[in-house]
Amino acid sequence: MVNINKIKDISELERLVFTADGLVLKALANAGTGHTSTALSLGHVVGAILATIKFDKNDPLKLGSDMLILSEGHSVPVLYAFAHLLGINISGDLTNPHYITEEELLNGIRDINHPFLGGHPQPATGFKVHPLASGSLGKGLSFANGVAWGKRYLGDDKSDIYVIIGDGEFNKGQITEALRSNIKHNLFRVIPVINFNRYQQTGSVEEISGYSAEDIVEQLKALKFSVLGADGHSLTDLIEKLSIASDNNEHYVIIAYTEKGFGVSSLKKTHGTVLKPENVEDAIKELGGNANKEYSAGNHKNLSSHKPCARELKIKNLERMGEIPDPLFEKAISPREGYGRGLEELAKANPRVIVLSADVSNSDFTTFTKKSTPEQYIEIGIGEANMVGYASGLAALGLIPFANSFGAFLLDATGNINTNQLSKLKIKIGATHGDPSTGPDGPSQIGLSDISSLVSYPDMAVLSAADAYAAYRFPEIAAKYDGSVYMRFPREKVEPIYNPKSKFRVGGANKLRGGKDLTIVAHGYMVSEALKASDILQRAGISTSIVDAYSIKPLGWDIIEKAAEETNGRILTVEGNFSPGLDAQILKAANEARNLGKKFFIKSMCVEDYTISGRTADNVLSYSHLSKEHIVNKVCEMLGKEQPYKL
Repeated sequence: MVNINKIKDISELERLVFTADGLVLKALANAGTGHTSTALSLGHVVGAILATIKFDKNDPLKLGSDMLILSEGHSVPVLYAFAHLLGINISGDLTNPHYITEEELLNGIRDINHPFLGGHPQPATGFKVHPLASGSLGKGLSFANGVAWGKRYLGDDKSDIYVIIGDGEFNKGQITEALRSNIKHNLFRVIPVINFNRYQQTGSVEEISGYSAEDIVEQLKALKFSVLGADGHSLTDLIEKLSIASDNNEHYVIIAYTEKGFGVSSLKKTHGTVLKPENVEDAIKELGGNANKEYSAGNHKNLSSHKPCARELKIKNLERMGEIPDPLFEKAISPREGYGRGLEELAKANPRVIVLSADVSNSDFTTFTKKSTPEQYIEIGIGEANMVGYASGLAALGLIPFANSFGAFLLDATGNINTNQLSKLKIKIGATHGDPSTGPDGPSQIGLSDISSLVSYPDMAVLSAADAYAAYRFPEIAAKYDGSVYMRFPREKVEPIYNPKSKFRVGGANKLRGGKDLTIVAHGYMVSEALKASDILQRAGISTSIVDAYSIKPLGWDIIEKAAEETNGRILTVEGNFSPGLDAQILKAANEARNLGKKFFIKSMCVEDYTISGRTADNVLSYSHLSKEHIVNKVCEMLGKEQPYKL
């Protein structure tokens, strides 16, 4: 184990880098798979950063510590090697620390029995020193922005966050979004480092992405960044540029000009290539010729005096917790407004809550929070993927982020949601304009496929509000839930179904009406439509139970099952979204119940095709075959009765 405190000059650090590079060559050759050339291109860059940042190796993510994020996650073997050599606790747990042994490093990368040494960073399975499951490119800078914003909010405005971004990765639009918002939010503690090794997976950067290093420099300058170029294999130059970026309260980007497969001729210009084990020793000898070059220590005495420990901070008091008052809505309002009111009260009561919006605060009603607790509000601008990345960074600090936009627009962020869930970070998402009741705006504004997408994640709760009272309570129950939550809110005004004292929970459902012939299970706006259909059926002598399955996942099956048993097992699901959604959740639960000898007869109604614009919600619901009349006909069909409406 190397004590970085005792590294006294550049030559010693050079030997550390050489050792790390050699371990990478051996480990990936033994694995038979991996991105050796990218890792080698970053040996000096990562070594220089780790030699200059402040962190506690036993508690590296402690508030007050600097941080390193690999946005190009496939380069992570070089970080594994340094974590081993420096004795960094990768578990994130002081009571149960884990230090990578040489045996683990050399034989465990990408091995299923060593889940903390994945092909890309996997914090959820043990490599918690890197809190983002990067690998899907373009995500790291947004995450770092969220971390920096959160650190500043908590009282840590001195810690640096270095983000290593690939040169080909720079082509991702989210990188530009994150750069713009970094300037807007004055997050100069985030220092992007571009690994410009000139080669992507299938060719050169110029050939594949169509730009040069000079083009990147011009773009960065246009975005108001100062750009520092550095020889990516000169520790002296790298440390000098890192010091400039850290010591000045300005926005810097460092472009590290590196060589892909540095030091090993057979790995030049390759991607995802490993050596055969029998060729490793020759490669290490070849690498040694580069590793032992003479470097001048210059004036970098900070290497000998460097104390890599976390800063002592006066942390913001997060223990303040107020009461959330019962709501009282004197007239019919939209669930999205009820959500905005509830979120405002939650933010006032809980300082851990941070509210984000993507230029729709007057539509998702986060404007209430913006006005009442502006220090807990972040305006991201148009860029939902960037917003979710911010939210992940905030969640990594133990804050409770609520990211908000239209459900349709949030579909642009599904890649970031996936990365968040892989990282096991707990974010809350508020999606307005759900279901076809969003009439005039048309299908591009309606999140018809959102439920199908979000219920697929094994650890994502999905809630859907039927009225403003339910929507008001959702932020509170989402904040208390130990996991991520997706909440869906209709745009249109809805007559109250619940009252100020109504209770909700993740995994719950509410039986709103009892009957004996059939149970209608709905969520969101379709609960109101189901109640209207039930009134019509009642006048025709047909008795229906109505259940609001506001928690689509986890499902409140106990309530639904009991209601269905009282109606001879007949269930009709009604939902304003594409299938699979609530229907699939109920079918899954019913199949498990069938194994216990219970019988159910289940039909579903959902959006079968894209909608069109309509002046009213009724217009579009009718077009989508989800109107109260369509529900009445479906119930009659299931009961073998004549359908009263010719539709």
